[in-house]
This record gives sequence, C-alpha cells and structure tokens, in this order.
Amino acid sequence: MSTLASMLRPRLLESWRGASSKTREQWLLAAVLVAPALILMGIFVFYPALQTIGLSFYKWDGISPDMGDFVGFKTFTRATDNYPFSQAIKNSLLWGVVGLFVPTIIGLVAAALVEDTNLRPKPLFRFAFFVPYFFSMAVAAALFTRVYDPSYGMINQVIHALGFTEVKPQWLGDGRIAIYAAMGVFVWHETAFCYIVFTAAIQQIDRSLYDSAKVDGASEVQVFRYITIPSVRDVATFVMTIMLIVGLTPFAVVFPLTTPGLGGPYYSTEILPTLIFKKARMGYNASEAAALGVVLLILVIGIVTAFLWFRERTAPKD
Repeated sequence: MSTLASMLRPRLLESWRGASSKTREQWLLAAVLVAPALILMGIFVFYPALQTIGLSFYKWDGISPDMGDFVGFKTFTRATDNYPFSQAIKNSLLWGVVGLFVPTIIGLVAAALVEDTNLRPKPLFRFAFFVPYFFSMAVAAALFTRVYDPSYGMINQVIHALGFTEVKPQWLGDGRIAIYAAMGVFVWHETAFCYIVFTAAIQQIDRSLYDSAKVDGASEVQVFRYITIPSVRDVATFVMTIMLIVGLTPFAVVFPLTTPGLGGPYYSTEILPTLIFKKARMGYNASEAAALGVVLLILVIGIVTAFLWFRERTAPKD
C-alpha cells in the first residue's frame, strides 16, 4: 500500500500543479460538496460494517462489556451449521429471484400499456399504480396482516363470496404458502417503484420511432419488443439491480407479517436478515449474528456483481 501511495503521490501532485485555476476550483468545490456525504457514510456505514466484520471473529453474547475470546472462523461454522441457516439461504435466494424478475416485468409491461397505447385516462392509471408506494414496505406488510386474516381478511371474504365457503386458506399460518403470501406483499409494493421508473424512461423515448413503426404496420407487441425494450435496457438493468438487492433483504416485509413467530411457521419464511435479528436480539449471540451479516454481505455483493457482469456480457454491441 505504501509503495502504491508513493507511486501515485507524485503523479497527483503533478496533475494538480499542471491544472488551470478553474479546474482546481472545480475540484475543490467537488471535494467540499462530497465531503459531508463521505463523512456520514464513514460514520454510519463503513465503520459499523468494519466493526461487524471484526466482531464476527470473536465470541461475544452482545451484553458483556468485553468482546470475549478471539475464535477466528469458528463463529462462522457455528452460525451456518444448522437447519435454519440452510432454510434461510434457500428462501433468500428464492426471494432474490422473485425480486429480480416479477416486479420488474410487471412494472415494465404496465408502464408500456399506459404510455404506449391509447389507454384512457392515463393519469388515473398512473395514480393507481403509484398508490402502493405511498406506504413504506413495513406499513404495507402491516396492512396485509389484515388482508390475509383467515377470519375477516379481504381475500378470504372474496373467496367465500364466490361460493367457496369451505375454502379457508391460512395465508400466514400454513408453511406451504406463507412465503408466497409474503412475496405477494413485496411484489405489490415494489412493482410501483418499477412502474414509476419505467414510465419516466418510456416518456423519454423519441415518439417518432413509434409513429414510424405504426406506419410500417407494426403491432403493439412488436413495438414493445423492438422499440420499448431496447430503449429502456439500461434503465432495466438499474431497476433489476435495485430489486435484486431489496429482494435479498426483505426484512421489512417478513418482520410485520410473521411477528411474534418471526420467520415462521416452522421456518417457512426464514431469511438471513430475520435469522440475524433473532440471534442478535433474541438469542444473545452477537458474534454469530455478525458472522451471518458478513455472509449476507458477501452473498449480496457476489450475486449483484455476477448479475451486472452477465448484463454487460450480453449487452448488444454498438
């Protein structure tokens, strides 16, 4: 590191001395504007992250005043060598796949239907798709605890109104469907975000492309496939990346829906963030919680990096 710094320092000084006064002023202004954000990120993001990584190599219950003994990677072994961890990994990956594709596809198709067709009135549809984003994800999940209630919930009431009086799904109490019910809340909420971003992107497309396609006799599906999708590809990559990250960490959905039996029933909705929370706050094992936090960080960074690499490799060449 010191060798690298000694090599870069003369070059930086030479570049600074050779820069014009206007360029120097611009660099100073940029540094002044960026510094507060970097300081805050260092205090509230980078330092806690480094502290968590360091804590994962110790044996600490989260209560004792001292950090305990240094145990190395044994903490990771204890944290990952159990059934809830394997189930949490499985559910987290499944949730990541759903987050990557489902809200993105629904949001893109909905935005195209509203913006690229003669659907009227457009403001009403825009408002309807935007409504879920009025609520935070946690509030949306809290609302759906009532929607999913087996006795008076809206979904079961509709099922009974259709004549299926004997059908009474336990949306959050049946381990076979609980995770899909939770994913439904996630998709309902995050589709609004995808719709908003894609709407803005579609509105920036040159309308003459659509007019030319219609003159040539292209159908709505062909216009969507050959004009809309290629034009919003970069935006789609951004949206899918965000949805992938959010999908791998949907604690704000699972916590309100499954508390007090967090991650239940029978670990069917267990994900890495809920397992971390339970070990840290309910299991009095801060070290294992920190180790799982490091695993989650590596998982998110690895999957997102692989996705961005794949998108870059499959990008059409100009």
